[in-house]
Amino acid sequence: MKILYVVSAMLPWKVHGLAVHVKYLTEAMCKVADVTILYTVAANISGNKVKIIQLNGIKTILVPAGKDIQFPPNTPCIWMDASFPITQCWNEVVDIIAKEKYDVVHFQDYYTALTVEIIKKNCNAKIVTTIHAVSEKINHISSGIQYWLTANSDAVIAVSNWEQQVLKTRFPENFHRLVTIYNGTNMRYSASKNRNLITFAGRLEKKKGCDILLQAIAMIGVDKLEGFGKSVVIAGNGTEIEALKALAQKLGVERICKFVGEISHEEVNKLLSQSCIHVVPSRYEPFGLTSIEAMAKGAYVIVSNTGGLPETLFTSKIGVYIEKENVKMLADNIIQQLNFPVAEDLRKAESEKVTSYFNWENVAKETFNLYESLL
Repeated sequence: MKILYVVSAMLPWKVHGLAVHVKYLTEAMCKVADVTILYTVAANISGNKVKIIQLNGIKTILVPAGKDIQFPPNTPCIWMDASFPITQCWNEVVDIIAKEKYDVVHFQDYYTALTVEIIKKNCNAKIVTTIHAVSEKINHISSGIQYWLTANSDAVIAVSNWEQQVLKTRFPENFHRLVTIYNGTNMRYSASKNRNLITFAGRLEKKKGCDILLQAIAMIGVDKLEGFGKSVVIAGNGTEIEALKALAQKLGVERICKFVGEISHEEVNKLLSQSCIHVVPSRYEPFGLTSIEAMAKGAYVIVSNTGGLPETLFTSKIGVYIEKENVKMLADNIIQQLNFPVAEDLRKAESEKVTSYFNWENVAKETFNLYESLL
């Protein structure tokens, strides 16, 4: 089977769920299929010609971003920035796609929307789309694009049952095309005698709720946390980073809260192996990749009861969900875990249950079975 994955960008961000998803899904899929990836905006490629390279052993088609596209994009029309460069080299892309005769073309999120029409017109492949996120409230631009994508796809993958239900409610006429396939993780348990960190990893945007964590840390108290020998590490970047640093200072927790900026996925792996508690205090989250990654490393996870996050708690022995935006409940659960920490042998046993379920081999198998059902 020949599969083309269409992705919005080379994604120069170091911590980004979509980048992780594409990397590990395609690597797992290569074991059972002939895989090609088309990046519609390759921000690190110069010139104006399409380039074809081998990237991590996978044939990769790179469409140069051009000088007018800024990454990371800071625009309400990110889907246009993610698709516009390919319009400058339609003919090249069409020739490549027509020649290869793909069986399935799999679009990764609605950022690639403008490329669907050209690909549908120039190959007979089945069209699959994964919707990685839906807006909490209806946004007429993104929701309109998602409607058009679901209507023009043979199958649509949601990353959680919650997200699938949202899509069914918003686009009821397309519900028969919807399936849920969870994300996976390649992280594995590593024993640690120094689980002395409370961690957060993700984009520093309001919806991710890092401010809620800072308020909970202030409620607990710096002296108390230092008495437990714990400190807080916040990994990630975003539009809220300066505001969050200012909030940490205002709350008097700056000496115990370290902002490390964007770090690589490998560095996240190392960070989580030192985490006693990983917090995902999102106001909105379609799935929550860092939740399963943290549990895979043996960290105790506290997540908001919002979106698809509760679905990530495959085991309640090393995780709990709480009411979103409830600072006191978050603080109470952190203290509870510090007073009565999970034993390391239980962390190991439960992490193995998590990785036996949420792994990329399972994701690839379910996705491949979906492809086969369409052909």
